[in-house]
Amino acid sequence: MKFSDLLLMSITNLWKRKLRTVLTVLGVVIGITSIVVMVALGNGLKESMMENISSYSSITQIEVSSGQSWNSSGTQTEERLLNDELVNTLKSMEHVVDVYPQLNVSVIAKSGKYMSYMDITGMTQEGLASLPIADGALPSANGEFKLFYGSSVLTNFYEEKTNTYPYWEKNELPQIDLMKTPMFVIFDTDAYWSAGNSGDSGGTTVKPPKKYLVEASGIMAGKPDEWTNNSSSVFCDINALKSQLKRVFKKKAVPGQPTRKNGKPYNELFYTRLVVQVDQMENVQERTKMLQD
Repeated sequence: MKFSDLLLMSITNLWKRKLRTVLTVLGVVIGITSIVVMVALGNGLKESMMENISSYSSITQIEVSSGQSWNSSGTQTEERLLNDELVNTLKSMEHVVDVYPQLNVSVIAKSGKYMSYMDITGMTQEGLASLPIADGALPSANGEFKLFYGSSVLTNFYEEKTNTYPYWEKNELPQIDLMKTPMFVIFDTDAYWSAGNSGDSGGTTVKPPKKYLVEASGIMAGKPDEWTNNSSSVFCDINALKSQLKRVFKKKAVPGQPTRKNGKPYNELFYTRLVVQVDQMENVQERTKMLQD
């Protein structure tokens, strides 16, 4: 029997059973469509999850923070301080691509009638390079202390006299142009509050700390209401921040920095955290265990 005869016989039999043929074809179409939709949905959810994770931190990065440690007997050991010596040690580890030190300092920012508490993070040029830019530029390595603002920083400013937050209470951003409006930064926050409360109890008047006019280098890409891992942060060059803190506090202890047993500051500034960049995701768990040990 020829192929044409077989084809003709098949079509004839299918035509005699129209309802069964239609139902069979419909079932096949629905089954294939369901499989395609499920695969597409699974891939979409996977990509969405990976993008969500990546927006907060890289899946090939490990954050190392300073702090106290305990030995097997439960005794507290000496605090592990993060310095350049440790950075070089970590860089020499297998599967470690690079190490990005970060230095954090809490300050008070003032602009006109507005005020805000800000955490300034000093980063290396390599670390700053990953920040998206909407306006201006990233802080340079020329030693000049300039700030790079996150996209949601303005939402944290409030009116100092009325203690009201325009964004959270009125859904309005403060009338501040971060690139043009003068921004004064107070680094010695303890002295600021001591000066404000010194006259209340009739005690000795404390001199208010100096305010520093700091220029902006740029603003991060993003909308004020789109919160990411860095949107509410303020960044600068880490070496410029070190120099600024040394000028402000001179030989006094910098808030947040460890001190010697006699209360005097160390000669160097220690990092707040280290970001260890691992070559592949498969090696992250192994490097993390080694760092913990």
